[in-house]
Amino acid sequence: MKTVYRQILRCVYLTFILYCAVLKLFAREYEVDGEVKETIYKIDGSVQLVKSSKYTVFVKDCSWLIQTTDQDFAGNPILVRETSCVNGTQIYEVQGPGSTSGLNIATIVSNNVPVGETDDYLVCHLWLMYASGCYFANLTTNWLTPAYDLNASAPVNPELKREAKWNLADGPGSLPLNVVYIDERDHSTNATYVMTGVTNVGTIQLASGFVFELRIHHRFAPGPTLPGESVPEYRIRKRAVATVTSVRPVCTRYDLLPAAKGNTYVVDQRLPSPTPTNTLSYFVKNGVKWLSLNDAQNKYIAQPIPRKNRFPVFFAMLLILTAVPLLFLVKNRRK
Repeated sequence: MKTVYRQILRCVYLTFILYCAVLKLFAREYEVDGEVKETIYKIDGSVQLVKSSKYTVFVKDCSWLIQTTDQDFAGNPILVRETSCVNGTQIYEVQGPGSTSGLNIATIVSNNVPVGETDDYLVCHLWLMYASGCYFANLTTNWLTPAYDLNASAPVNPELKREAKWNLADGPGSLPLNVVYIDERDHSTNATYVMTGVTNVGTIQLASGFVFELRIHHRFAPGPTLPGESVPEYRIRKRAVATVTSVRPVCTRYDLLPAAKGNTYVVDQRLPSPTPTNTLSYFVKNGVKWLSLNDAQNKYIAQPIPRKNRFPVFFAMLLILTAVPLLFLVKNRRK
């Protein structure tokens, strides 16, 4: 009888330990504030673009939202972006001026990794280092989606993977401190994320800062000369430096879906084979509304833009798409 009783107690104890482990793995919330600055280089090693942004990362269990505010050269806010994943299968994003007077552009993509469609996308770096705990916990392979590579975006090749190796802060479910992506062509290093320090938010460890580098074999800007080297061993296409300014062991946002002010043009990229005749897009007045795929298909598939709104909408989209090249030209002329 005593033996049976002891076995029952042992089972209860092991169940309790397992329950605590699950809670530690998934029932966590925190916020991270900071600043990030990315430099993109030209072939000759000169600077093509410098982009700076302030950010806040909100995490609750496996859901996350990242808010970035891009700044001009004087530090003034120019573009607010909110990107999130709340169900592990879809990425929601909206960007705009952050006021009721401008037009926002929103997208929905079937993915669990935020991959940008422009070369200066910053959200991917912040997600990897501060919101990817559940992603790494659920991995069954060391071939990862290279979030920093626009070739892995929905319009290009969302199935693109690269071999990687990494170090987690505190075992499964924790955040990475260092990640290295491998170029499968010659097994050289393609990109790196390296923490510059460690901080704690409650019982959670995370990088207090990090450096991202996208490496390239020839031309471009040289990497740093390490001790014992006479010349740099590699060259760089992009480098991003992020610094954490504050952390909080709570998530103050109840709803982790992106929000916006003003009118919003939503482009839904969840259709398996979008074409000009079945591109899913719709307008939302006074904010942004996120519909299920079925609801969006039933209400808005191939919906034409209202004639009276057609010109300002396409003008605004054209302005957003051409803003970055114009900044390049202005910056280069100043030099």
